Amino acid sequence: MSESSWAKQQKMRSEDKGRAEEGEVNDKEVLRKMKSILNKLTVEKFEPLYEQLVNCGISTPKHVELMIAEVFEKATTQHHFIQMYAQLCVRLNEWFEHSGIVEDRKNSFKHILLHKCWEAFNVYLKPPPILETLIGEAFTEAQIKCKNAMLGNIRFIGSLLEMKMLASSALFDVAEELVAGQNEQLECLAAFLTAVGHSFDKPEWADHPRFEKVFEKLQERTQDKSIPARIRYLLTDVLDLRASNWEDTKKATQRNEGPMKLGELQSKVGELQSKVAYEEDLQTAGRKPANQSNPGRKFAKQHQKDVEEKERQQREEDRCRQRKAKKNEGGSWHSACGRHAFSGREKGCLCPGSEAKTAQKGGV
Repeated sequence: MSESSWAKQQKMRSEDKGRAEEGEVNDKEVLRKMKSILNKLTVEKFEPLYEQLVNCGISTPKHVELMIAEVFEKATTQHHFIQMYAQLCVRLNEWFEHSGIVEDRKNSFKHILLHKCWEAFNVYLKPPPILETLIGEAFTEAQIKCKNAMLGNIRFIGSLLEMKMLASSALFDVAEELVAGQNEQLECLAAFLTAVGHSFDKPEWADHPRFEKVFEKLQERTQDKSIPARIRYLLTDVLDLRASNWEDTKKATQRNEGPMKLGELQSKVGELQSKVAYEEDLQTAGRKPANQSNPGRKFAKQHQKDVEEKERQQREEDRCRQRKAKKNEGGSWHSACGRHAFSGREKGCLCPGSEAKTAQKGGV
C-alpha cells in the first residue's frame, strides 16, 4: 500500500485517533476539520458551519493557534469576505472565553490574533528579501502576492477595529507608521482609513485630535511630487471621502458591496428590476428621468403636480357649468363658459377668447 494512498491515510488517521491521550483529539485531525469547514464557509451558511467549527474537537491552546492561523490566511487572501471573517473572530473569541480551554490571558484568542496581525504588518511593511532574487514574471507575481497580502492584513485589522476586537491604540500604531512610509505603505494607508474612517472620525471621540493629525500629515503627502501620481490621487480620494462625511458618491471609488445572503440578494435584484422598469416606462411615454440618481422621488413629485392641476381644472369647469345653469337675472355672460359677470369680462376667467355679452333673463 502506497504511503500517499487514500486508504493508507485513512488507516493512519484511525491509528492517530486511537493514540490520542486522555481523550484529546489529534491535532492533525482537528486541523483537517477546521480547513474543511472554513473552505465551505459563506454568509448564507455561516450559522450552521460556525456550530460545526466550535464542535470539531478544539480542546487545547494549540488548537486556538491553529484556528487563528487558518482564519487569518483566509481573511487576508479573500478580501471580499473580510467582514465575514472578522465577524467569525468576534464569535470565536466569545466562545473561547466561555469554553475554559485557555486560562492564561497571553494565550487567549484575542491576544494571539492581535499578535498575528501585528507580526504580519511588520513583515509586509518592507519588501521581502526574496524579491531581490527574482526577475521577470516571477518577480511581478511575487510582488503582487506580497502587496495583496499586506492590503488584506490592513483591511482585516480595520474590520477588527470596527468590531472592537482590537484596542483603538492599534489604529494609531498602523496609521502613523504608514503615513510616514512610501508608495506601497501609502496605498495601504488609503485602504485602512477608508475602512475605519466612518467609525472613528467623530469629534466626540477622546483620541480624535490625534486622529486629526494623521489627516494633516496625509494632506502634506498629497503635495509631495516625489510620490507617484496614482498614489497621490488615492490619498486625495480619502480626503474627499472624509469631506463628504464618509459617504462615497463617486462611482470610480465606491466600494463593492460585500457578500450577502440569498434573500438579501433577491431583494437587491428586485429593487434594480423596479428601477429599470420605471425608466423603461418613462422612455415609452417620451419622458426622461428628472434625476438618474433618485428617479422615483422626482417622478412622484411630478405626478402629484399633474394630478393637482387636473383636479383644479375640473373644479373650474364644474363651477362654470353650475353658474351657467343658474342664469341669474340682469348682467352679462361669457359666451364661452356661461359665467355670470356684472361688468365686462369676469376677472379670472380661464376660458380663452371669451367675451362678456349682455344677457337678458331666460337666455344669452
